[in-house]
Amino acid sequence: MNGSEALNLNVETSLLFGFPHHSGAAARSLERAFMTNNAALSFLLIGAIYEFFDVLALIITVYRRTIYIENLTVYVVSLTCTSILQGLFSPIIVVALLSTTCYLKYCQQLINVWLATRRFGVLLHLLAALEFLLIQKRSYLGSKLLSIYCTVPVILTLKLICTVFVEVLGAAVFLGVIALALTCGISILVILSPEIRNKRTLLVVLFASVTFVVTYGPSFVVECMALNLQSVPIHLYPTFLCLTNMRLMMDGFLSWVICKEPRQAAPQQLVVGQVNLDPASQVPD
Repeated sequence: MNGSEALNLNVETSLLFGFPHHSGAAARSLERAFMTNNAALSFLLIGAIYEFFDVLALIITVYRRTIYIENLTVYVVSLTCTSILQGLFSPIIVVALLSTTCYLKYCQQLINVWLATRRFGVLLHLLAALEFLLIQKRSYLGSKLLSIYCTVPVILTLKLICTVFVEVLGAAVFLGVIALALTCGISILVILSPEIRNKRTLLVVLFASVTFVVTYGPSFVVECMALNLQSVPIHLYPTFLCLTNMRLMMDGFLSWVICKEPRQAAPQQLVVGQVNLDPASQVPD
């Protein structure tokens, strides 16, 4: 590849490529790429630090009632929790990048948690955006799809796939295809529903699209290339992998836009302090 060091990620396509799953020369080569990749470290640290301040801002805004907790739904709450988890485990990835040996007892398991949350997080981001648009549309079909009896199984299923199949390359591509389909669905919904087009919904669509294309898209393309038995430049994937930590910034913006004001004409009034985990209650039958 014009003299550039490359890694064929398909010696064993059943293994997740990216961290210490490779053996022999491939593993040492990948470790060197991570250790000298300042961009990857920067993305990790910026995302983790931003998430810390984002959590503080969320606590302050809830306390001062700048945002309305009755707008919190299953997807938004799950997205917030996943973002916090990804931010907390980011320092473990930094340790893995700066040294060839991790001295923590469960280092590999902690790395797997971060890998699972990065996949799960982008799906929750897109689902929260799609949920918001369907609630704005106030359709009967939307109320059924967003029932807590549907949202909870969807979340549990995706979380199971992300966690159990964290080392399976095919699962990574499959989840990326789902994320791509959600992104297209969000855009199509806005195009076909002029009644919900306003500054707020357009911001939600913009955040969702940028999140997938910019922060998750590059690593998804590399995963597709690896699944198709193509060689990938070894210095690119670590950067793309850590770039997904920048999604934490977009998660904060999305949650703020969704929760910053009450939804209009809500058929039910919740008790002060009650968190609404059933979006169907916000949509008329």
